[in-house]
Amino acid sequence: MEFALKVENVSIRYITGDFKDIGIKEYVSRKATNNYRVNEFMAVDGVSFTLEHGDMLGIVGTNGAGKSTLLKAVSGLMEPTKGRITANGEVAALLELGSGFDGDLTVKENAYLRGAMLGYTKEFMDETYDHIIDFAELREFENRPFKQLSSGMKSRLAFSIASLVKPDILILDEVLSVGDGAFQEKSAKKMREIISQGATTILVSHSLGQIRELCNKVLWLDHGKQVAFGDTKEICDLYEEYLNGEHEIVSKLLDHSDEAEKLQTETLAEDCSQNHGAKMILKPLKMLNAFIVAAFFAFVLFNITMNMNAPANQPHDTLLIYRGTSDANVTYRGAEVDGVWISPWDNVPEHGNWVFDEGQATYTAIDDTPLTVVVPQGKERTITFNVGPNEGSVRVELCGEMLSFDLKQTETVELGLPFSLPAGHMTASHRASPYIAATILFAVLFILFYVFGREEKRREVRKGEEREL
Repeated sequence: MEFALKVENVSIRYITGDFKDIGIKEYVSRKATNNYRVNEFMAVDGVSFTLEHGDMLGIVGTNGAGKSTLLKAVSGLMEPTKGRITANGEVAALLELGSGFDGDLTVKENAYLRGAMLGYTKEFMDETYDHIIDFAELREFENRPFKQLSSGMKSRLAFSIASLVKPDILILDEVLSVGDGAFQEKSAKKMREIISQGATTILVSHSLGQIRELCNKVLWLDHGKQVAFGDTKEICDLYEEYLNGEHEIVSKLLDHSDEAEKLQTETLAEDCSQNHGAKMILKPLKMLNAFIVAAFFAFVLFNITMNMNAPANQPHDTLLIYRGTSDANVTYRGAEVDGVWISPWDNVPEHGNWVFDEGQATYTAIDDTPLTVVVPQGKERTITFNVGPNEGSVRVELCGEMLSFDLKQTETVELGLPFSLPAGHMTASHRASPYIAATILFAVLFILFYVFGREEKRREVRKGEEREL
């Protein structure tokens, strides 16, 4: 039978520096004198295995074992420093479900954005959107800003979109642990459907129960090294003993695999020496250094200018929020100015007798004393309150004008509803200045450091030629 995936003596090396230990001044000094050195870290070290079509591989190991790094290499997101990965078929990876979303867009807009990033056409998303939003159980939130969702809701949407794939080789990194228990069971059922269609699957999970139930092969990694690969029951039993304190199992299994690793290394020595992965790390090092230094200083400048433009120093308005109905609930959740969400942590200088809930980051009225809220000026401004059958009315005093909002509704809305405030007058240039300053500084520093690095390289080449002469 033709294999679906073959991983041969794969190693992945990360290069790390000591910048965090020496500080900015020392780093720049060492760069200028060509005295900055890097350290190497082997995230994956000599891993080999083969999967047939229809195999379900579970990868186990403690945090830092190299599981996610190996998956990125198999999925094509990075190239190995050594070794070779051969896949017969289309590979799809469900990694880091929460990435790739824009907090200012609505849930529906983010669904289409995420679909485009995964290669889905708009026509396909139009056909499947209802299934996506219903599977994620987010129908009532589809027009809300994505940033207002809880982390569990965000993960449910990401999984619902990603699970539409129908690849030959499917890679899953802790995706069966999103949401609550009911959603985890639903997501596991969805994955079984995909697997039953014949996809070769790789699953990373800390749940040995999931591994035992779904997988017919298991790979055990420890600090980047391959401890064992083979039958599910045998390796899960050994790994369970290791978790229970039998740590000498790892050293015994690693010693046993060293001889096989040496043979694989000799066989692939020529391929490894020509491997593009090593060139990928070494060739653009000068450009990478220039990018990192320029980005760091641009980030520092950005934070400084953002602090200068913080709400306390921007043109702002002070609101006084009163409970409008005695003995009814009034709960303040936050404000939004021109698309920027402002938490009660950041804009409530005086809370009176209002009670603060740290878990929800909300203020709730217990009497008629006002809550003082600072809201920056802007074109579009809203404040958000809880609404529902037990809520009352609220009065907001703004620049001498009294506004009233009715919070009583037949159904409770989990994340509250926004209510509009009159616009302020903060200028666009005031908001954009941190981005402009940081971008200009980044461009200037990147050019300077990159040109400096190229000149340094030319000097090294000339010195080498002089030594040869």
